[in-house]
Amino acid sequence: MILPAVYESAQSFRNGWGLIKKDQNYFFVDRNGNLQEPPRKYDELSEFRSGYAMGKIKGSGTEGNTYYYINTQLKEEFSVNAQQAFLFWENVAVVTRDNKTYELMDNKGHIFRSLAGIDQLSFCADSRLAVKQSGKWGYINDKGDVIVAPKYDTCESFRFGYGRVKKNNKWGIIDKSGTEIFEPKYENILQGENGIFIYYDKSWGVMDKAGKILVAPNYYTIVPFDKDRSLARSGKSYSIIKSPLVK
Repeated sequence: MILPAVYESAQSFRNGWGLIKKDQNYFFVDRNGNLQEPPRKYDELSEFRSGYAMGKIKGSGTEGNTYYYINTQLKEEFSVNAQQAFLFWENVAVVTRDNKTYELMDNKGHIFRSLAGIDQLSFCADSRLAVKQSGKWGYINDKGDVIVAPKYDTCESFRFGYGRVKKNNKWGIIDKSGTEIFEPKYENILQGENGIFIYYDKSWGVMDKAGKILVAPNYYTIVPFDKDRSLARSGKSYSIIKSPLVK
């Protein structure tokens, strides 16, 4: 036990710090359980991600809120005044001032791109962000350039270099360039490491990025491969499956 279970909330450990709240006060906590006060008292404080935590001071009236980005030394490195700002995801954070335009901010606090005409934006990994425009989803990169024009019903986060996309109620897979590795025709398909995918065809099976079946769809459940291993269930029994690509 590092800290007793006496706090109102406890958020994830990232970048060497956790975040707890007690009696309406926030504290950072290190891996040894030592508490550190934040630089100031915030109305809201978000846990670390990609090297920064974020404190929010609410504006009054028509004034925008002030968002402070806190580095791993627990110092405020820069701030931005906005209607809404978000934590960093890799090297980019998103800011909006008027609900009409999204702005991209680098990790020095500089706004480097404005994105007009976007209805919704969702963070993704591998330097990709999903964007919704005119009811359809696509992807941009972390510089704001279009990688995949909005044409899907859903775009989910990239993992292991691949993104999940949905069209006409079927799932497919694209790579970082936007090329469809698997067209949306599966009831479900999930990406794993090293180009191994699990897919659903009445049951779960495993295939490679060329579509070659590596494990026939005989399993009730399969967990995506990580570190060359997966956990699968057949009936009431569980098995650990070694990656078929490992010699």
